[in-house]
Amino acid sequence: MEGAFQVCGNCKRRVASAHFALHEAHCLVFLAQCPECQEPVPQAKMDEHRESGHQQVGCAMCQQIMGKQELAFHETRECQERPVVCEFCRAAVRLSKLDIHEHHCGRRTELCPDCDQPIVLRALAQHREACGSGQAQRQTG
Repeated sequence: MEGAFQVCGNCKRRVASAHFALHEAHCLVFLAQCPECQEPVPQAKMDEHRESGHQQVGCAMCQQIMGKQELAFHETRECQERPVVCEFCRAAVRLSKLDIHEHHCGRRTELCPDCDQPIVLRALAQHREACGSGQAQRQTG
């Protein structure tokens, strides 16, 4: 029933048609659209919103400048200098250096705990599957 709703021109929310006139009157008096982010903000809090919500900050890892509201997403999802875990040694490495680190780290050898053969870390998981099933076959055979 799409006709039962109307979109408020001020806050852009869908409002039931039966309540639209009351909502719009209230909305126009108390809310304003932020000119920077287009979000509805209480008029009394607009200065606070613009100062805190649109403050420019720098990422501590890469020094890129962005809006304060974007920083958390950037630091956890976008920043190429954020720490990530190496799949081989479990060390924290910068994302921008992860490929080269894992390339070298994965070429190191360790002894297989099942057969004591030196195995390249990159192949250790596959080797252990084969080695473990081979050990099981030898023990049951």
